[in-house]
This record gives sequence, structure tokens and C-alpha cells, in this order.
Amino acid sequence: MAMNCSYHPDREAVGACVNCSKLVCDECRTVSGGKIYCASCADKMLLGKVETGVGKPEEEQATQVVQEMVVQRLVEGKNTKKIVKELVKGGWSQESATQFVISTEQQFKQSPEGRQVLASKYKRGMIYGLLWVAGGTIATVATEGQWLFWGAILFGIFDFFRSFFGWVKYR
Repeated sequence: MAMNCSYHPDREAVGACVNCSKLVCDECRTVSGGKIYCASCADKMLLGKVETGVGKPEEEQATQVVQEMVVQRLVEGKNTKKIVKELVKGGWSQESATQFVISTEQQFKQSPEGRQVLASKYKRGMIYGLLWVAGGTIATVATEGQWLFWGAILFGIFDFFRSFFGWVKYR
């Protein structure tokens, strides 16, 4: 009999959280140090609140999970200030949270995986920019040359070039 995810009852579980023993599907799990965590426990580790059975934080493992979560949030497009605020909310000092996020961001941007993720993000941005230009141009032609949609065209041009320079930097 297959066991289902605690968060998604319609999905089959791929493992159990080492902290709370909740069953998790592939989407819900966070793997750190070869161990599986549910989203809730991973977030608690991010905020420095997960403790082991003896009541002491696992510093190295917690740091690795926090780094993974910071990278995940950077990939999602969150800016560093929001990530720092999240860590400060969890009990970090402003200075240590800022240093940690900046350091993690620099390591991520220098890694081959990070460069690949950022290059593909900027490549998508170029495509979206071109779509804005095309849509604005089509709408302008459809309105018999009235420049009602010049904003979309300008936004598309700006977005394309902003993304192009980012793509060149990280490819």
C-alpha cells in the first residue's frame, strides 16, 4: 500500500521528514546533508529554530539548509533585502544576516550551477521582452497606427536589453 504526502494527499510520498516524521512528496521535500525535511521543518531550520533530540542546534547542518534556502529564494527572484528581513525575523542579527546572504549570493553567482540558472533566467527575460515588443507592435498596427501601445513596446525593448546584458554576463 502506497503512503501519501501529508501536504498533498493525492500524491505518493517519497520519504519522511527526519524531524517530525511527516510524509512528503517530491515537491514538498527539502534535502540537506542527505536528510529529508518537510517544508515546515526546513523553514524552521532557515530561521534557526530546529533542534536535535538533545536540544542543541546542529550548526553545520542548519547553516547548509539556510544556504540552500537563500539560494532557492534568490532563484525565485526575491531580493536580498527581503531574504535578510526573513532571517532577522527568525532571530538573526541584521549584520550577520546581511553578511550571510551577501556571501551566499556571491558564492551562488560564481558557481557553474548558479551561472547556468541566472543565464536561463535572463534568456527568458529576453524572450518576454521580445513578446512585449511584438504584442505592442501588433496592437499598434491593429489600431491603424495609433501609438496607444507605445508603453508596451518601450517596456519590451528595455526588458530585452536589461536581460541581454545579464545573459551575456552569466552565460
